[in-house]
Parts: sequence; C-alpha cells; structure tokens
Amino acid sequence: MRVKRHAKAGQPKARKKAYELPRLAVGDVLLVGKFKNRKAIITGFASDENNQPVAQTDKGEHKIFKPRIARLMPGEQRSGGGISRKPRGGRGLNRRDR
Repeated sequence: MRVKRHAKAGQPKARKKAYELPRLAVGDVLLVGKFKNRKAIITGFASDENNQPVAQTDKGEHKIFKPRIARLMPGEQRSGGGISRKPRGGRGLNRRDR
C-alpha cells in the first residue's frame, strides 16, 4: 500500500524550472476573437499605456498577455493588492439581528 506524502501547509510546492514563453515574431499567426477562431498575422509589436506588450496585427492591436505583468508596470500603479471593492448594498444586518 502506497502512502502519499503531502507538503506541509506552510510550505508552497517548489517549482523545478521557470515556464518558457513562446517566441513570437513578425509573420506569425495569432488566433483572436471571442472563440479564438480568427487568424491574425503579426505585423509588429508595441506596448500599451501600462507598458504591457501588445501585438500589432492586420486585425488591429491585441494584448499578448491577458493578465498584467507587475514588473512591467510603472512604479506608482504597482499596488500589489487586489481590487478594492465598495461594500455591498443592503441593510447591513445579519439574520439574527433583525
């Protein structure tokens, strides 16, 4: 019988190697659109207002990465925290307090 060994709760799993990003070049084809079924040919590269990489294609500009890369962002926009949300509407009372 095999015994599974789990990492301790306070220790994250160690990664063996960094993820290699695909190399993109002018002339490569991207699949764009809601269902990623339209072909767009890369004509160049640029960066947007947040210094994130953008591919210029024959169909327009398309973000290369959907999430933003923090180290590419300007210093004052690097909050590190999540989205600040307003408290939800409602009475603010628990069921027991009514």
